[in-house]
Amino acid sequence: MTVLRVLVLGVLLLAGAISPARAGVPPIGTWVSARGAGLVVTDQATCSFFVPTAKPEGARAEGDCTWQSTDTGGILKIVYQATTTAGTPRDAVLYLDVRWINQLVIAVQGEVFRRTR
Repeated sequence: MTVLRVLVLGVLLLAGAISPARAGVPPIGTWVSARGAGLVVTDQATCSFFVPTAKPEGARAEGDCTWQSTDTGGILKIVYQATTTAGTPRDAVLYLDVRWINQLVIAVQGEVFRRTR
């Protein structure tokens, strides 16, 4: 019976070790994907998201952000200044689905990002 208790405790500890790191906590730091996309999240609630492959000169969303946690990560909402085709500025919102893989790796919209700082 003692062996069974130790085995169950070991399995529970192992399950905790391989579960998503810091689920529900915002991914504060600087993150980069293999294709060069970047995500920066500060503890002052400002964020930027950059995709270099978007035409013509890449796409960037930079502004205030909020975090709504989920069991495996959360939704990052970035409110940024965009320009209409007529050249008029307007507020725009970008929602990013962020999933923790471990403390150094996240998935943003399914794309893997690694922490750089």
